[in-house]
Amino acid sequence: MPRFRVTAKQLGDRHFIIHLSGKIAIVTQTLLRPGKNGRLARVKAAYFGFNSYDEAQSFAADIRRRFPACRMQVRQSQRLTTVWEVKVSHSCVEELAWQLLQKSPTVNDRIERHIALYAPKTQPVPTVIDRSTASLQGRSRPQMARCGDRMVSID
Repeated sequence: MPRFRVTAKQLGDRHFIIHLSGKIAIVTQTLLRPGKNGRLARVKAAYFGFNSYDEAQSFAADIRRRFPACRMQVRQSQRLTTVWEVKVSHSCVEELAWQLLQKSPTVNDRIERHIALYAPKTQPVPTVIDRSTASLQGRSRPQMARCGDRMVSID
């Protein structure tokens, strides 16, 4: 599993925003007492960023089909650095955010794609070395030729 660099920032009383990437963030609320299975916080909402309104609407429609009971809002970005964001409140948003983060291309994938797009398309010309005029230095045995029924060395 790849490693991700996340940043957390306190929003207010017991609320934190955790940026999983430039386009995905979750807001958590720390609990006063440990919850089920020793949980110390719960996820309140997740934010998914998009560069166009159409992409955000399409994402919201997909989420609405998968989770009809979730609360959702498409708005201009307030929490992320993108132009538009979709705020989703549901019990599934933490798992959804991690799944989308793992599907997103890594830096190495983006570099490889960039190199593939912008690298020169010409193939390197193989260099042919003419060995017919090379000296015989370094040969361990002299060259032999057949003369009748015997072999003779060529010097």
